[in-house]
Amino acid sequence: MSREIKFRGFLKDIDVIGIGVPHTGHFVIGDLVQGTEYDYIVGGMLEANEEYSVLEWWQAIQKGTADQFTGLKDMNGRDIYEGDIVCVSDVYGDMLYVDVVIWGGNDDYPAFDLKNHAVEYDSNALSSIFNGGCEIIKVIGNIHNNPELLEADE
Repeated sequence: MSREIKFRGFLKDIDVIGIGVPHTGHFVIGDLVQGTEYDYIVGGMLEANEEYSVLEWWQAIQKGTADQFTGLKDMNGRDIYEGDIVCVSDVYGDMLYVDVVIWGGNDDYPAFDLKNHAVEYDSNALSSIFNGGCEIIKVIGNIHNNPELLEADE
């Protein structure tokens, strides 16, 4: 099974988004290129050969603000990214908790997980939620725009 690899980059000031760069609010979505001072979200290879490549568009983002797509969608069909704040409910709609999606991966454990509730599951929290049939997940915000949502659950 393969999943789509894509990233979103956060820009506090949407006025700096370049002309023709696709975005949703403060987020630019595409491929990630990491630089020394800035990271870049890029899209569309127009031409490439051994000497150069031409991108359809590119956008500099603040270093450390790129979030990777998990390959999963929430109950409303919304893509779930690292850095998203999610509400986990039971199948009756009763809220269980709010948490943030993180990359919990390393060489021994390459996976996205939930920051504060991973230990409550026998295996990966996101995998358990999506394969268990007992809980529902909904994206309610992200750490860039809505950090206060995490404080409410503490």
